[in-house]
Amino acid sequence: MLTNLFIFNTTAILIFGLCFGSFITMASYRLALINDTPEKLSIKDLIFKRSFCPNCNNQLKIRHLFPVFSWLFFKGQCGFCAQKISPRYPLIEIATAGLFLTIFLALGSKVDAKLILILLMAAVLMIMIVVDLENYFIPDITQIVLAILALFYHLIIPDNHSLSYYLLSSIGFFMFGIIIHYSFLLIAKKPGIGEDDLKFFAIAGLMLGIDQLMIFMILNGILGTVFGLLWMRLKKDETFPFAPALSAAFLSPILFKMNYVEW
Repeated sequence: MLTNLFIFNTTAILIFGLCFGSFITMASYRLALINDTPEKLSIKDLIFKRSFCPNCNNQLKIRHLFPVFSWLFFKGQCGFCAQKISPRYPLIEIATAGLFLTIFLALGSKVDAKLILILLMAAVLMIMIVVDLENYFIPDITQIVLAILALFYHLIIPDNHSLSYYLLSSIGFFMFGIIIHYSFLLIAKKPGIGEDDLKFFAIAGLMLGIDQLMIFMILNGILGTVFGLLWMRLKKDETFPFAPALSAAFLSPILFKMNYVEW
């Protein structure tokens, strides 16, 4: 019976992951448009505007919107005009499903409020990652939503700390980021942390707590260096998106119970 329940939950998590991945492909694309052409697209459009082909402008039908399967069925082409559709769509959907499954297993394969909130955070982080990879910025709206989810998390999932502890932790993370930022300016004559990254530091503190500061920074340093070197080697670009490293450093202490103080 337990095995059947596990299979059912795992399947449901993968399906939800694919569906959220489909939303992430759309949201990340439209958030970039909002940033570039704010007069043409609003946050309301982000949620309620029907999906359409950017080449022929036809509104997509349900048969065009099944995650991964529609892309495969139509052979990577628009179902109306046969315009090639980027593989970014199925890749993001598969990556999100994989991330959702990883979170589900890491949290003990239990479906509860904690899992739901962390899955929602992961979806927001995926939007941040995709926008940063493709457009080199982190949308403010994603950081606001992530902060709200972190607050809800501490209100719904109580622990040994008060909410004021996490609010002070947020300030502590932000101040530490400021120190790093100005240290780089003094020593290397260039900023070490961008404005969007500093905002994320504050949200990480709000979620993780001050006792996780060092592990967050260590993971950021290691993952940021590895990803940055790979990015510069593959893309030949010295400016690299930091959201993947930030997101991994944000989620890892939650999923794998990393705690620098205990270490």
